[in-house]
Formats: sequence, structure tokens, C-alpha cells
Amino acid sequence: MSDARTTRRHETYPLLTLTRCHINDVMILHFDVPHDVTKAVFKFKARDDSTSFLASSCDPRNVSLYMKAGAYPVINPDGVPLPKSFLNISRPTLYELILKTDSSPKTISVDSPVAGDWFAVAFLSWTDPKKERIEQQGLTARCEAHLYSELSVNVQQNVVIIAPNEGDIKVILLQNTTRVYKYYVPENIDHVLISSEVVTPCKYCANITIMVQTGVVPNDLEYQEKLVISGRQEDKYIIRVWPEDTNWHYLTFIFDENVMKNKLAKDYLEFAVNLKYLSGLHQEKYRNNSAGQVNLYKTSVSKHLTVKDGALQYNIAYKQYTLMRLTAPDNFIFEYDFRPEENGSTPVLLNVTSDEMTVLKFSVYKVIDIGGTLTVGLAIKPELNIKKELRRNYTIIACIRRNAREIPVYPNLCYYNNTNGKAPLILNSTNTGSLEFLHIPFPEPGTYFLSLRVFDSKCDPCNCSEECDTLFRTCMEECEVNCTSECGSCTEECRNKVLYDGCEECNCDGTCEKVNGTEMFNVSLVFSISSNPCIAGRCGQHGKCNHYMAGGFIFSSCQCSGGYRGWDCSDSSQVLTNHEILIAILLLTLSNLLFIPSIYFAYKRNYYTEAATYFCSMFASTFYHACDSKENQYGFCLFPIQVLQFCDFYCALLTIWVTLVAMAYTNNRIISLCHVVGAVILAFGVTYNKHALWVYLLPTISGIIIIGVNWGLQCRKSRKLFPARKYLKLYMPFGAFLVIMGLVSFAFLETKENYKIVHSLWHVVMALSLIFLLPNKKTFIPKN
Repeated sequence: MSDARTTRRHETYPLLTLTRCHINDVMILHFDVPHDVTKAVFKFKARDDSTSFLASSCDPRNVSLYMKAGAYPVINPDGVPLPKSFLNISRPTLYELILKTDSSPKTISVDSPVAGDWFAVAFLSWTDPKKERIEQQGLTARCEAHLYSELSVNVQQNVVIIAPNEGDIKVILLQNTTRVYKYYVPENIDHVLISSEVVTPCKYCANITIMVQTGVVPNDLEYQEKLVISGRQEDKYIIRVWPEDTNWHYLTFIFDENVMKNKLAKDYLEFAVNLKYLSGLHQEKYRNNSAGQVNLYKTSVSKHLTVKDGALQYNIAYKQYTLMRLTAPDNFIFEYDFRPEENGSTPVLLNVTSDEMTVLKFSVYKVIDIGGTLTVGLAIKPELNIKKELRRNYTIIACIRRNAREIPVYPNLCYYNNTNGKAPLILNSTNTGSLEFLHIPFPEPGTYFLSLRVFDSKCDPCNCSEECDTLFRTCMEECEVNCTSECGSCTEECRNKVLYDGCEECNCDGTCEKVNGTEMFNVSLVFSISSNPCIAGRCGQHGKCNHYMAGGFIFSSCQCSGGYRGWDCSDSSQVLTNHEILIAILLLTLSNLLFIPSIYFAYKRNYYTEAATYFCSMFASTFYHACDSKENQYGFCLFPIQVLQFCDFYCALLTIWVTLVAMAYTNNRIISLCHVVGAVILAFGVTYNKHALWVYLLPTISGIIIIGVNWGLQCRKSRKLFPARKYLKLYMPFGAFLVIMGLVSFAFLETKENYKIVHSLWHVVMALSLIFLLPNKKTFIPKN
């Protein structure tokens, strides 16, 4: 039986209201994953609740959810490409999930999750805004989506903490047993040496698996180093690990249940494990200046690199600077610079030499730093006093990684833990003076290392045989296991030994063949490392950088205008052309001129209050739509947009009310009372909620009731049909038809794509309907 027992934890999070997909409308969920977790299951359910009396249920909608560890997910759900300057460094895996708002559960299962903060963002899935119907509040089902989330974790029990320099650690493996150990790696450790020696072998046992991983319990898919060994004889095995600074590392021994070939045989193994930190390679020197401040400068140290294209494992010296943080009062605004020298001055330039690597170290804090964008800028100082034909051709490769140092490799690679990745920044001597930027949006917290190295552009490939590489590795293992303090010389000693033993072709400088007599040279750089909201605090020419809060967490995002989209408001795929913009404005504004005939006939029929109301409605609607297009060059705002919007809605409702009161054809005292009371109530309704259905129904239904009552009283009093047959059979039906056509188009046919046409049609038919509905004594009053 395995002693790796598990326990389960459940955490339930409250229901969260979801909104339509915009980067500033997302809901942020936060999860706290404990240490020593072997598996985490995130469970989500979404449902829709109807808040409209017209519908008791809602059609299921899609909910998009993205999740990752450390910081907020960087997403582009509308398909707009992220800016090219965004750095795709080694970042935690992004998990994606699509839910239906029908309460059906879906899960995200993560094996060996990173301990600490996990963030998920959820929103109603993106749809093309041009195809979205403009729904009038109260006429369609109003649905609110809610999200339910739950976290369950399996925590590995009996994890043993081990430390270096404590002698051999005894490990006994029984059949079907997994042993898990963890050790903490502080700062300035170049690599860790794990020695495993079989003390008591098992003659009939199959292979044993040893795995090492940083930060999480290793498994078959998630491991940094994996070694399958035989336990049938006494032997010693060495694992060299590239650690992450200030992090826990896990060591797992697995003895499978079906490995026994003889059930009567002894079924256990005994190991002796020894942990060794090679910290002698990394030395620090402190100098106290006159001001009593400590100035840190890390001297050149040895680092080990195995290059995959045939070059011999070699040492590379590097110097490291711990940068000083300068923080501004505003959110996400801070920068890094050199620490002051002994005389109080701060260096302006960074010197990078060809014989060593230069590393800049800086930290990003949890929660408070992750809502902005981390920006790194580099530029080569121009060589002003050197003739162009005498200038050296060189290339500077920059690598950046969180919690570990990557090594620049010619011509365009970054190396870490036996893997090569493409370098995010490459500077050439042909392009000096201009800053090259890379951006890390929503950066994960931790310690970042920016590694720089300059290479001569003349590089001949270096090839080293497998026999020479094996000879070198064997020498390194023996030297590092047996060394006590001066382990930094192992690489150079073994390298010289291999070269002396007939491996001259392995004389390499990284992936390039080393040329004897090549002189060292240096290059001066200007660097900038800072954080700002959005992208350098801006959103281009078509957006505004804002701060938002969701789920108690603050982040920055661009609010785009003029139809522009994207992370930096640079995507113009949905931007209208100047021709289309001009047509839209002219349609929406000039269509209001159809109120002029209504004003004229109202005046001719002695309806002066109604004529003034129609004029105000025409004036407010015209200038509101002109101002509503202020994001382009044709927009014009006579008054603030909020004032014009109120006037537009208010005057439109007042037009409906005074027309219905006029159609009731009652005495002047009642008309005056209706005008005053209606004006006050409509002002209140528009201020309270101008989009609410009751704001439109109240004057309409009230007016129809007044019309019905007064017309009935007139019929009873005169014993005749009221109003005249011609009005009832011709004018009123035609006017009602125009009103119904306008209402249907306004309430059910408008989309963002056809808005300019359909809404202009609404202006036209409503204005023309007034001519037919407003009473004319010649056609309205029955003849005696």
C-alpha cells in the first residue's frame, strides 16, 4: 500500500452576475490553491434568471471562462490579434472553458497545480456587435447570468522536508509505494545535485522512477527531471537540477504495484539520498558607501549550459545587478533602475561584454502589480566617433524569465533546463539609438531575470562528438560530487581535460567555434524596465486607459472608440469609412426635418403647444444624433451629450402625450392640467429610467383612456358618432398604421448594423403620423 494518502477540500464561491464580453466587463474569480496538491478540480455552473414579466425562462447562452495561475489571463475573445510587442515568454498554461447557462456543470482538472493564487475571468461569450439586435427594455426577456464555482483539491500527505548538508537520507520503498520529499532553494543557487545510491537492492524488482519538479508534486506529464533506474544492484545515480530561486522543489520515488516478478521475494528497496547545493559558484560582494547604504554588485560566476547542436557543455560567467524599485502613487506605475554608486550617482548605461553574460534582477509583487503591463526597453548607444567601416558587427540577445535565469545562445535562442526557445529581443549593431520594446501584460508575480549577452556576428558552428560529451559529463559528476567549496572550477577543469584528451573540436564558445586570439569587446546599452496601466499608460489615438475593479481586484484596460477594437485599440476592421460615417449622420439628423410639415399643420390648426413640442423634439433629436457621433470628425455637440440625450427622450415622450391629449378633444382646463401633470411625470420617468417600458406605456395608455372616455361622452351628449367618419375611416387608420410600423421597426428590427437606416425610418414615420392623427376641425368634428 502507498503511504501517499490524499485529502479533499471543497470551497464554494458566491454566485456572480456576468455581463457581455468586453475586457472591462469581465468577472474575476480568485482561487487559493494550497501546497503539496497532486490534483485540483475547478467546477463551474452557469444559469440564467429572468427578470422580465414577459418571459419566465431564458434561452441558454454561452459563457466563456479563462483561467491561469499567478495573474489575470491575457485574452482576446473577439479574435483580434494581440499586439506584436506583447512578449510570449514562458507563462503558466491558460485553461479555457465554454459553459451553457442551463446549470450543466463543467470542470477543469489540473494535475500538480502551482500553489498560490489562481485567477479566472468569465463573461457572456463574444458575438459580432454588428449582428446584435438592439433590444428595448421590457419588450423582450431580460436575463441575468450567474456563475457558481467550486474548488476541490487532493493534497499529498506525508511530504518530508529535506535539506542539504544533512548527510544521507534513508529512503525505504515498499511495493506500491510513493515517497515524496521537498526541499527549499534560496537565492543564488546555481544548480542542485541529487545523489541517489541503492543501499539494499531488490533482486526481483523492476525499474524505479525518480522525478524532480519545481513548485509542484511531479507526475508523468509534469516533471523537470526524470530518471528510471534499476534497483537490482547497488549503484549510484546523479541528477543535476536547475532550480528556481526562493521556491520549493519536489523529489518523488515511485515503486509500482505490478513490478514484482517473484511474490516470495523481498519486496522493498533502500536508498541513500544526498542533497547538495552548488552555491560556491555565486559570490556576492557588498560595499558600504559613505552614506551608509549598501550597494550590491555580483561578480562573474560560472554557469553550466548543454547546447543541443553538438557543442560541449561549457561554463559562462555572468554578472548580476539587483535593481532598485521606484514606485509612484498611482496603481501599476513603477520602474527599476541601478542602485546608487558610492558617490551617490546612478549609472546611466549598462555595459555588456562578449566574454560574460549580464543579468538584471527585479521583482513583481502579488496582486498589487499584476493588473498593469510590464515593459522592457533596450537600445544600443550609438558609436559616434568610430567610422562606419571600422565598426564591429555584433548581435545582442536578450532573454527574460520569471524565477530563473535563461542563457542567451547565438543566433536567436534562449536556453533553460535543456530546452531552447526563441529570444524575445534581438538587437543588431546596424540599428543603434532606437529603443526596442517588449510588453508583458498582467505579469505573474515573482523575481524576473533579464539576461543579456553580445555575440560577434561571425559565427562558425561548433560540433562535438557524443563520446567527448559523455567524457565531459562523467568528469563533471565526479568533480561536483566530491568537491567541498571550490566547485566553480569543475567546469573549466573538465573542459580542459576533455580538450587535452583528443576533443579539440569541442573548443566552443556556446554554439560557435572559439577563435583563438579573439579580443573581448563591450557594448553600452540604455535600458528601461517599468510598469504602467494598459500599454505604457496609453491606448493609442483611439482609446482611453481606465482602471476597473471586478471581484475586488483592480486591473487596467483600454476603452476604445470610433469602432476600434483590440488590446491597444489598434484594430480597425470594424471602423466605418468616412463615407459611411457621413451617410449615417446625415440620415439620423436630416430625417428629423420631416417634423417640419407636422409643425406647420399643428400651427395652422391652432395647436400652438403641440407645434412648439414638435419643434423641440426635432431640435433635440437632430443635435443628439449629431453629438452621439462625436468620436469621428463629423460630430458636433451643441451641449453635453447627457443633456441632449435627456432632451431627445423627454421631447419624444412629450410629443406622444400632447398628441394623444389633442386627439381627446376635451376642454381647455383639462388640456392644461394634462399638459402640466404629464410634463412633470414624464420628466421623472426619463430621469429615473429612460429605457424602461413603463415610461412609454404610461403616457400611451393614459392618453388612450382619456381619448376613449371623452369620445364616449361626446357621443352620448350629441347622440352622434364622434369623431367624424372620415377621420375614423381614413386619417386615424393611416396614422395608426404609420405609428405601428415605426414601433415595430424601433422595438424589434434595429441592430447595430442597420441602426442608421431603421432609426431614421422611425423618425420619418412618427413625424408623418402626426399630420394624420392631429385633429383637423374640418375632418374631425361631425357635421350637423
